[in-house]
Amino acid sequence: MGLALLGLGSEPVLAQRCVYRGAIAPAPTTRTYQHRELGFTFEIPANFRAMGLENSRVAFYDPATFEYVQCAVRSRQVPQVAPAATLYVNYAPLQESSLLALTQRVRPWLFFYQPAYEPIAAGNIPVLPYRYVHEIYGNSVQALSFRSPDQQWLVTLEGAPDNPVTPLALTTLQP
Repeated sequence: MGLALLGLGSEPVLAQRCVYRGAIAPAPTTRTYQHRELGFTFEIPANFRAMGLENSRVAFYDPATFEYVQCAVRSRQVPQVAPAATLYVNYAPLQESSLLALTQRVRPWLFFYQPAYEPIAAGNIPVLPYRYVHEIYGNSVQALSFRSPDQQWLVTLEGAPDNPVTPLALTTLQP
């Protein structure tokens, strides 16, 4: 990371310039990500970091991307990195007994994409995995939705199909 001079008023101010050199491969080992508020866990690559975002979202980044995003936030730069695997939490009163109907109500744009849904169980939690190609960005999205153990929240983890977090979560999700 280099330093750049910014002029604020009459005195120059040093600002950190963030440089992204690319993602670091996921570690072959894993560690447990625990969402304490909602009471579930899943495994992520041991070298990945969780970053809390607004609106109850959590992004999972490799170490180089995590550091770059942190630097970009501190220096008010707009990060130019691939999307992270992101965990979304939506309050979802139980109006539907079907996980598919609940997911479609909370994520109505899925009607447009018409992904193939194949409900499965991860541990003893019903999970709805699905994929679609985002029309605007053109990227492929792999997602999985499930209810929180207290049945009050719809949780969705989504990311690029090659992101290692989503498939790990799918095989290791536990209440």
